[in-house]
Amino acid sequence: MINWTSKIKFKSLLNEKQKNTIAKRIVCFDCEVEAISLSHARSKAYNIIKDFSTYLAALLNVGFSPYMGIFKHFITKEIQGKEICFTDNFQREGFLDKELNLIVSDNMNGLHHINDYLSVQPNTYFSYFINDKFETKGGYIQNNDEILNTNLKNTFKSIKITKVQGRAEYSDNIDYDGQYKLNLLVPKQIRKFFKEINNLDDTTGRYFRNSCRLYNISLIVD
Repeated sequence: MINWTSKIKFKSLLNEKQKNTIAKRIVCFDCEVEAISLSHARSKAYNIIKDFSTYLAALLNVGFSPYMGIFKHFITKEIQGKEICFTDNFQREGFLDKELNLIVSDNMNGLHHINDYLSVQPNTYFSYFINDKFETKGGYIQNNDEILNTNLKNTFKSIKITKVQGRAEYSDNIDYDGQYKLNLLVPKQIRKFFKEINNLDDTTGRYFRNSCRLYNISLIVD
């Protein structure tokens, strides 16, 4: 757990079947924020983690990018009786967070609790009209967010960010070959690293943040 601008905890969702393969990893971040609604909380957390992961990229020498599941063609093998059939399916990528029972296609509108997943979620839109006196009136129509994401809201409200139980595994020093390692370890200096970032003056902090953003982009492999 890191106390930065907010309490933050992160972990890797490691697929044990692929643990010996150098590939993209999914890292989940928990972030504690104060907000007036679910959408407000998700927006704040998204922006905080975006900056946090940018700095983390410079420390670990590993690129981070927001998860975005895209639609792809998948070939699946099915056994029908004694015959083996191959089917071409056009589906969206995603992953399952078993700890929180979340189905994730992206970090914003593609995030659902399993019990809310079957609900159809329309977009928020702006209503605007002119009456016969040419008087205008408009306003946002609040969507689904509070109604169709009840379980998601309750899940996020109930999360308590606490220290990891047991002994965490760290590396003794910063490993500049981190992107090539199968077992990615966080260096012991991580808390000092983020503490020093908070101590930077505004100008230096802005330059350092922009440098980290560029460095992170250079590490991302699509």
